[in-house]
Amino acid sequence: YGLIIIFNFALLALINKEKISISNFDFLFIVIVIYSFLNFLVTIFFKSLFVPFSNDSYFCNHFYYVFFYVADHSVLGLDVVRNQGFYWEPGVLCVVLNIFLFRLLFGDNLNFRKGLVFLTGFLIFTTFSTTGLLVMLLQVIYYLVKKEENKMKNIIILFLFLLFSMPIIFSNVTEKVSGKGETSFLLRNYDALVALDVTRNNFFTGVGFSKIKNKEAQEKSKIYFQSDFTEAHGNTNSVITIFLYLGVPLGFVYLFLLYNQKLVNYHRGFFFFILLISLASEPLIFSGFFIFFTSSYFYKPFDI
Repeated sequence: YGLIIIFNFALLALINKEKISISNFDFLFIVIVIYSFLNFLVTIFFKSLFVPFSNDSYFCNHFYYVFFYVADHSVLGLDVVRNQGFYWEPGVLCVVLNIFLFRLLFGDNLNFRKGLVFLTGFLIFTTFSTTGLLVMLLQVIYYLVKKEENKMKNIIILFLFLLFSMPIIFSNVTEKVSGKGETSFLLRNYDALVALDVTRNNFFTGVGFSKIKNKEAQEKSKIYFQSDFTEAHGNTNSVITIFLYLGVPLGFVYLFLLYNQKLVNYHRGFFFFILLISLASEPLIFSGFFIFFTSSYFYKPFDI
């Protein structure tokens, strides 16, 4: 992780000596959007040509190792493929797309903004991620509330958006709580409870980043002993993972760095809020992408 942080500092300095911003990543976001759109089209029209791939830790279906999908999904009685873009699962793509959507809605100096807003929003729908759809809904509501002109038009847009999105969100929730996704839903809840119990037992220091120590700490948890599981699991809730790995005091310091990051300096509180919601469903907080955000707090422009 030390090397990752050093790499991030160096890259941030090279990107722009005078100023760092999420806009520095516009090109990468647009590449992700274009590829995700192509991935959606190929999985829709050429699904029968995809072949399975698997190893000890991962399974997916691929089209000549260029386009991929992992999961089918039933929504409103229809079987669809969940778009995952470059990533190993749709939820991760949704987190990235929602960050780009925030940039499009509240940032500035970007060409083709309206077209990208609609395309990015559409691609978030194609992931069929409950958390992702909820985060997008919150962003749209916040944007329309903050927008002062055309109040009636904004109300109509919001009504149409809710009319289209809420049935999908309710369908997803029902599927996860009592349908095919029930096992995964219960397992995630169990993992979160075990992680919270381990954090309580390691309040000041956490368990660190060692998978072995994390597993040993889980196996000492009372919740683990009371369950039917025979081995420890990973935790997908990044917010809990911060405190699990770092301990509670340092965990709050890390959240302070995330809140005060310098890549997004507008609507900071709301951006932090949607980040927390997104990270609560995916194990991404210590990935290189999010270390960009926390390490940017220390950035100072200098001449190279």
